[in-house]
Amino acid sequence: MRILLLNWKDLKHPKAGGAEFITESAAREWVKAGHEVTLFCAAIANQPERETVEGVSIIRRGSQFGVYYQAYRYWKTEGWAKHDLVIDEINTIPFFTPLYVHRPAQWVPYLNQLAREIWFQQMSFPLNVVGYLLEPFYLKFYQSRPAVTISESSRQSLKDIGFRDALIWPMFTDLPAIKKIPTITEQELTAPTVLYFGSLRRMKGVDDVLEAFAEFRRTRPDGRLIIAGGGDSKDRSRLEALAAKLKIVEATEFTGRVPEANKAKLYDRATIVTMASKREGWGLIITEAARRGRPSAAYNVFGSRDAIVDGRTGHLAKTVTPIGLAAAWNQIVSSSSHYRALQKAAYEDSVARTKEVAAATFLKSASQIAGIPADRTADKDLPTVSIVTPTLNAARLLKECFAAIRALDYPQNKVELIIADGGSTDATRTVAKEFGARIVENPLVTAESGKAVGLRAAKHVLVALIDSDNIIIEPSWLRRMVAPFAQANVVGSEPLYFDARPTDGTITRYTANLGMGDPLVLFTGNYDRYSAVTNRWTGLKLTTKDKGDWLDVTLKPPLIPTIGANGTLFRRSFLQPALAKTKNPDYLFDIDLLAEVAETKPVHFAKVKVGIVHVFAGTTKIFMKKQFRRVRDFLYYQKAGVRTYPWAKTSQLGRVLFVLSCITVVPLFIQALIGFIRRPDWSWFFHPVACYATLATYLYGYLTFLRNPTIASRKGWKQT
Repeated sequence: MRILLLNWKDLKHPKAGGAEFITESAAREWVKAGHEVTLFCAAIANQPERETVEGVSIIRRGSQFGVYYQAYRYWKTEGWAKHDLVIDEINTIPFFTPLYVHRPAQWVPYLNQLAREIWFQQMSFPLNVVGYLLEPFYLKFYQSRPAVTISESSRQSLKDIGFRDALIWPMFTDLPAIKKIPTITEQELTAPTVLYFGSLRRMKGVDDVLEAFAEFRRTRPDGRLIIAGGGDSKDRSRLEALAAKLKIVEATEFTGRVPEANKAKLYDRATIVTMASKREGWGLIITEAARRGRPSAAYNVFGSRDAIVDGRTGHLAKTVTPIGLAAAWNQIVSSSSHYRALQKAAYEDSVARTKEVAAATFLKSASQIAGIPADRTADKDLPTVSIVTPTLNAARLLKECFAAIRALDYPQNKVELIIADGGSTDATRTVAKEFGARIVENPLVTAESGKAVGLRAAKHVLVALIDSDNIIIEPSWLRRMVAPFAQANVVGSEPLYFDARPTDGTITRYTANLGMGDPLVLFTGNYDRYSAVTNRWTGLKLTTKDKGDWLDVTLKPPLIPTIGANGTLFRRSFLQPALAKTKNPDYLFDIDLLAEVAETKPVHFAKVKVGIVHVFAGTTKIFMKKQFRRVRDFLYYQKAGVRTYPWAKTSQLGRVLFVLSCITVVPLFIQALIGFIRRPDWSWFFHPVACYATLATYLYGYLTFLRNPTIASRKGWKQT
């Protein structure tokens, strides 16, 4: 898998903390497991824009706030073609990936914690008020799917503001575990050393630690306090001034930033490790301290209460005050037997947490949220596939189409390419030979006759109907498409989506977002790909079971969606006999064939949660030309008695509404606006034009057919 991590900091950033440690540790484990991982973060002075650290590719661009726009630019210019999974790590401000990361790539929100009251601790007025009020609203962009988080507290917080759910991955540390739990001495109990280790920012509550230590000294006058960690010089000055005010300077040591190599020694100096933040995702220093045999104390707040089992691995303050925190410290050192019990339990919990298990859990959770299958079928168990492509002067697109197929993560010795050519005069046949395709003749020229010819030539278990203007951009596409055939009653599979790349033209992006090339079908409801206008893949009522990576759809009369072509797979053992029984087996009208079979028995069809690009048209003129060919061919074959799909049973009201919408215009703009909100793309402004062009072309095609009832001419046709 190709993974992109978005986080405004990386480990080399001066403000890096526990979040960066666990994220990059997981990333390195994913690299070891064979995945490609890229981390996009803000630029750092004296650090390169690009570097690779332990297999993780790091890209640094933009400032603390500029990184969000730079991430958007990166995605639009190159990232979309390089990554399958985008992990949006929301650390106060999100990257808003739902607005620009679209299929086939998938975005997953990852939050260690919500900011909430942290806004007031870390930001000044009016930013703190604005941030606090806006946080629940901007996170609504992400709430269509679960998030990944690190604790039950964070999970509940996310659900409280509207997330469907959150999947938890276990926290860990790779700090070396102490070989033997140290024995506490009576001197250490009476003169304990309290350690705070972390950022000196206000949000971390270091002020409370100092005040708690002043209170603690009333009962432990010989106690010591270590404040370790980096931060802004103003923060350190403020804290040093507070220590002087509290008269604890002689007992307090400020170490500054501690190198990774010295962390274990730092923890070994402590008797108690403490935190005082009002909200955490977890509290990594608690787990690190436990690994060195040191119990911890913290406030009973989000995150800290997940990291500490009160009375077993440490103590939680009874009140969220410095006095309460000091009381928790006193509980820890109340007796040597109690201290040893805390040590043992904390240590055992920490050593059970490994980064290998944690990283695997994270990726499994993210894949589950994104709908990416975690299991991979062995190559030897994959079925053979014959790919049938009708062609007519399609050299340019065919090359891109076949190159994408040959680049799939699928054993190519199990894939055969067949083109059914209708007499191309360009380089179509040469391109086909370059990719090892068999060429069969299609004397009837049309795409439907080409499918029939190609089907008769197919030899493999499955037959894929992929047109020359289809481009597959997801490497695992074919693996996912064949997976439903493990269920014996499934006769075919079809992508749930149309994909579009940022580099595709306006009309191709529009039809992908709309989910169809014919806007009339949006009104009649028998479309078969996901539409951002309706937020559904069809307007028909069908029996559907969600199987995880695909939908098990039962097709029954009176109507079925317009299933077929553009990446549809069939069992050859189903399709060949079914075609032979149709009125004219020289033509394969997929939707007619399925409708005929559905009249005799329910048909189980899989809608797989993948997409495929359909390069529909480069200009409005070509768009209208395709619509004209569509209506003329339909009228011709219907009159000839070849077409059997019950188009007359499709929504009459829908047709009327289509015409009225074109006349009144407003409904078309409303549909375009709905689509734009769900999938922001300026191509939606083509919707009114597409509807008018379709209505005018269909009307013209019908009138000309009355005068000259022939099939649309293919003379001079070129696939562009």
